[in-house]
Parts: sequence; structure tokens; C-alpha cells
Amino acid sequence: MGLGRSNGLGTESRRPHWSVLLVIMASIGVAFVLGRNSNSPSQQADVPSPRSKEGQRLAALEREVRALRAQGVQARRIEIVRDERAGEEDLAEEAQDDEREDEDAREVPALPLDPEAEARLHDEQAATFFADLEQRLDREPVDRAWSGETEPLITQLIPERMGAEVTISEVNCSSTLCRAKLEHPEWPQIPAERFAQFTLNRDALGTMAIQMDGRDEGTTVLYFMRAANET
Repeated sequence: MGLGRSNGLGTESRRPHWSVLLVIMASIGVAFVLGRNSNSPSQQADVPSPRSKEGQRLAALEREVRALRAQGVQARRIEIVRDERAGEEDLAEEAQDDEREDEDAREVPALPLDPEAEARLHDEQAATFFADLEQRLDREPVDRAWSGETEPLITQLIPERMGAEVTISEVNCSSTLCRAKLEHPEWPQIPAERFAQFTLNRDALGTMAIQMDGRDEGTTVLYFMRAANET
């Protein structure tokens, strides 16, 4: 019996206890986990994630877009500068063309007009000038005080200085202009010496400029223009 227990105890001592097995298994598991965790950072660093690849691609696209925008702005600036220079060159060419045309015009003498054409041109200019005076007289308001003094003076001085052969049919004054219509049937035009005698001896009318319209025979129209400092 003693041998049997002894054999039994020897048999029990050779069998592993369950607690020891659990400890061994737990140690193996911990070692596996630690080894996996220690290797995971390097493995993750070596293999990029899909998110990091997408971010790198978007960043590259953004850089390309910014580069294209910068190139577009630079190209636009170059185009503006080119257009400005082209405009300046066009203006310079136009100025040179105008200068050459002026030089050509100075070099080519004007051809004299024939007497008939020159007379027609003179008549046209005179008609335009006196028509403007007529319109001015009609548009202006009447200065009653000034016209009340000037109209009688014109009516008196013209026959006295030009002679009895000249009579006055009408005298009108506005505010800066007077018109006197004269008749002289004995003369187609008033003789130059009679008109000069009047212009040199006009008393109070001496400050006024005179324009004479003698285009019609037997009649003359005088325009008296008031001095600017008298208005």
C-alpha cells in the first residue's frame, strides 16, 4: 500500500497543474500582443493609408491650380503692357502723320482764286457776318435807358457828318447793338470821304465800333456795337 501511494504521488507530481498552464498561456498571449504593438507603428508608417494618399493628391491639385492662376495673371499683365505700348506707338505714328501732312500743306502753295470766285467767297462771308448781327439784334433785350439816348444821337449825327444826300429810314438799338438803315439814292455807295468824316467826328458815338453793310446800291446799313465797359 505504501508503494501504491508512493507511485500515486509520483504520478501526480508529473502532471502539470491547471493554474500553471493558465499562467503560461497568459504569458504567451501578452508577449504576442506586445510584439504586435511594437511592430505596428513601423508597419503603419511603411504602408500609407488611403486617406493620406487622397490628401496628397488634393494638395498636388491645389498647387497646380495656384500655379495656373499665377501664370494667367502674369500673362494678362504682359498683354496689358503690350496693348499700352501698341497704343502709344499708334499715337506716335498718328502724330508723325499729322506733322507730315502739315509740312506738306506748308510746302504746297495755295492756288490763287480767280476774281469771280474770290468775289463770291467774299459775298458769302459778308452775308454770314451780317446775318449773325441781325440775329443778335433780334435776340437781345432792349436797354431802354441806353437806346433812348443812342437812337436820337445817331439820327442827328449821320446827316450832319455825311451830308443832306444821306437820310435815315430806321434806327433800332437793343442792349449792346444798334442798326441804322441809310438811303442815298444819288450815290450807289456812300463816298469813302463822307464815311471817314463821320467816323472821325462822331462825338459820343466815338466809343462804339462800326460795321458797314454796303452790298446793295443806294442803301447802306450801319451797325454800332457798344463797348464792353459800357454795358
